[in-house]
Amino acid sequence: MRVVYRKKRDALVSAIERYFSNKVEVIGEDSGLHILLKVRNGMFEEELIKRASDKDIKIYPVSTYYEEGSAPKNTVLLGGAILSEAEIEEAIQLLYKAWFLS
Repeated sequence: MRVVYRKKRDALVSAIERYFSNKVEVIGEDSGLHILLKVRNGMFEEELIKRASDKDIKIYPVSTYYEEGSAPKNTVLLGGAILSEAEIEEAIQLLYKAWFLS
């Protein structure tokens, strides 16, 4: 099972690097099934989540894990454990469109 999840995580990070290049920072890419994504487009967490949701992509706020007011404003939590590698690729492409082409 570890091999399967490692391949999915690698597919996730690879797709992020391919589509976003230097427009995001991946945090915790070696830590497990989820990563933090710091997005450099001027949007805050709430708007990033809403635009992802508009494309039927579920991402999560990091603010719930911080004391009030101390969370990074442009960072979200995402993972791809339940997705196939092809679905991960498609989801990252849709996120790029939602955050940078809308």
